[in-house]
Amino acid sequence: MGKEDTGRWKSHFIVGLYKQVVGRVYNRRPVVTVSDHTATYSACVLFCDLTLLTGRTHVEMMEAAINRFSKEWCLRVFGNPYVPLTVAVGEKTRKWLVGNFKPVAKTVDDSEKQAKEMLEVLLQTMTVKQVTELVMGGWPDDPSVREAMERELNG
Repeated sequence: MGKEDTGRWKSHFIVGLYKQVVGRVYNRRPVVTVSDHTATYSACVLFCDLTLLTGRTHVEMMEAAINRFSKEWCLRVFGNPYVPLTVAVGEKTRKWLVGNFKPVAKTVDDSEKQAKEMLEVLLQTMTVKQVTELVMGGWPDDPSVREAMERELNG
């Protein structure tokens, strides 16, 4: 799998994760699409890699990014009780997350949890075969999470 394919899947995953977290927290399902090679696409790819810097799961990072701003402020500024994807994955939010989430050592349970969370998001829009190809192609970058995903898929 090429670098461009990896970026596309990372972006696709983060968009799906954003929709899932907003849906769970605010009981809404935002309509979001991201075109390749845009600033938001690049920000999604960089956001996906934050787990390597913090040792936290993608879900923890996205929840923190969305909950960083108050519901009232978001309603006033954006007309919704949550931030748009561009803000959730933007540079200032990524810097804030790295500054506020100190690196933690990852355990086997953490890798299993992250693998399950990632599979849940991916399988909402992809077939098992597509996800398996993605994982066998070397994504995600964290080998412990990738191995846990392989176990879940072959389970």
